Amino acid sequence: MFKISLNRLLLKLGCLLCLLTTAVWCRLPHPKHVRDPNVNLLAVMKSYMDPSVDPCQDFYRYACGRWGNVHADFKKYVDTMGSLDYTINQRMKLILQRRKVLAQFEPNEIYRKVRYYYQSCQQEKKFDALKYLSVLKPLDAVTWPEAGEFWLHEGQWNFWHTLGRLQAVGFNGFPLTLQVKHHNATHFHLELDKLDNLGYTTFEQKLVDQLEESLDPKMRRLAANIQEFLRRLAILHSQHQLLKSQALTVQELQKMVTNVDFQSLFSIISPEENNLDHLILMVKNLDYFHQLGHLVDQTSSETLIHSLKVKFLGYLQKQMPKIDVSLYCLHHMRDLVPLALDYIYEREVYGFHRKFSDAVIQRVFQQMQHKFVEILHSHEREFPVSVMELLQAKILNMKLNIGNLPQVNNQSFYQEYFKNWQVTSEDFYSNHINALRHYNEEKFKLLHLQDYTALHSFFTWPYGSPAFQPSANLLIIPHAYLRFPLFHPKFHDLFLYAELGNTLGHEIMHAFDINGLKYDAQGNPTALLFTFLPDEFFKSLECLSQQRSDSLNEKIADISGFRLAYDSYFQHELHTAFQGPAYLSERQLFFIKFAQFFCVMSPKHVSYDDSHDTPFQRVPQVVANHPDFEKIFNCSSTKGNRVKLKKCNLW
Repeated sequence: MFKISLNRLLLKLGCLLCLLTTAVWCRLPHPKHVRDPNVNLLAVMKSYMDPSVDPCQDFYRYACGRWGNVHADFKKYVDTMGSLDYTINQRMKLILQRRKVLAQFEPNEIYRKVRYYYQSCQQEKKFDALKYLSVLKPLDAVTWPEAGEFWLHEGQWNFWHTLGRLQAVGFNGFPLTLQVKHHNATHFHLELDKLDNLGYTTFEQKLVDQLEESLDPKMRRLAANIQEFLRRLAILHSQHQLLKSQALTVQELQKMVTNVDFQSLFSIISPEENNLDHLILMVKNLDYFHQLGHLVDQTSSETLIHSLKVKFLGYLQKQMPKIDVSLYCLHHMRDLVPLALDYIYEREVYGFHRKFSDAVIQRVFQQMQHKFVEILHSHEREFPVSVMELLQAKILNMKLNIGNLPQVNNQSFYQEYFKNWQVTSEDFYSNHINALRHYNEEKFKLLHLQDYTALHSFFTWPYGSPAFQPSANLLIIPHAYLRFPLFHPKFHDLFLYAELGNTLGHEIMHAFDINGLKYDAQGNPTALLFTFLPDEFFKSLECLSQQRSDSLNEKIADISGFRLAYDSYFQHELHTAFQGPAYLSERQLFFIKFAQFFCVMSPKHVSYDDSHDTPFQRVPQVVANHPDFEKIFNCSSTKGNRVKLKKCNLW
């Protein structure tokens, strides 16, 4: 017995030594014979291009026509950012597998919780939403009723109390909507509005269909009652369209709407706020809640509890890991606990070369800030002095968070942040509910902040693409973005500005688009900028709005952001030309590198929401609006396939 235990210990120590050796090796500088990353990048760029396509007629296909051949497995990802998300999740999988050697003496609680969650997810071969019902119940120690059965607890049940329990784990939009939003640069508020969860998901429809198709008349009647309740909610929704909101405490709201138990609802959602006196709500469509209370009072408890059950199961089913997604457990975890995964990746990977990489990124960012100040100076006759000062302060005070981690000097923040996150090694469904609860508890804690803290220095963002938060004047670059072929600290400035610079430019311009101009340099709301915007600004907006687009703000960011990156590189006084292949000029390479960020599989494998245009639209829009494109690619005026547009640019 002792011999076996000793052998196991020696094996573990041997594995640990191997891991430590590997970690040390990974931190050493790469040997000199490793190829120049610029050479590697040129080879990758060439492999994506389809030179048989005329760039003047279809620049997207010219730059990206063979991307799908290089990345043929569309089951893993369908676009450039998807490929980087896949790569970082694959790296995280290896980290957790190696860390498993330390299973019995894991010194770091966050590693242990992440590994336990991952382990419990991996153990599930098939996910079943109905299993959640035994984890989160409508009342303490009271199970959800089966369809058609007599529910013993109907008389003591409070609809609003149960709704609060569900809201505490992120269920939202039915029959009301709660959102934590920025009030100003340091404060948050809770917005209360009518429902926005109308209709059924496919899974919810399946549950209702099962009731309708039952041979039991009680079940069919229940299905009809649920349908009628949702129909009446939809009518209420359509009757209330007010956008204006009013600030109320919970007590004030309770006095105005007596037939909705807001005290029970909010005491569950925000348990730290014992008396709820200081919780300010921004309430929209106040009369909706009067009528909602009447509707709930008129509806049977059976219909209400089963309506909640159907909608709650639909919510959880959407949150479950999608087995058809590669590395589905890590993909699922990144939506729930992105900070925990970023914390581990920082310690295991990026932290070892942060100093060198950050210096390169900051240099590009600062150069683009100063370039935008130059652009502002070219418009100084159009703006009052006070507005010009505000615009300059906004760009010069913009914060950049590389890695999207809280800006703290010690590690105790993370231990405190995840202290209440409960995880076991075996029960995935409990782990999922607990992760949802932790996610929402941390979100509701923002409501109690009074001053600037570390919680203001990052924001929850599960995606690999950079983002801008106007109410914090904060630009984040996630770890996933900072990988080849998008970024390498030894890239020539040509490639740094064409890719990183264009991405930074896009996010910078969101600070100066229609939405971003509503905030000052600290992120506080301001009306000053819109009050004094010159006529030329609105003429540019009109020019852009005439071009087909799903989002004017995104078009502003795309077109003006690219110009900012392009001019920051080619107009820089220390600009050193890149010696590329003879058949492509430096400016042609710049356009190609920009376009290849948007490379995707064929349209039949890709779908996009309305927040952005598709890559097949975005790339042509940018090049069509750039004054140098035709000259750089020798486009004659007779090449009619390429859409000719009036050149538009906001800044």
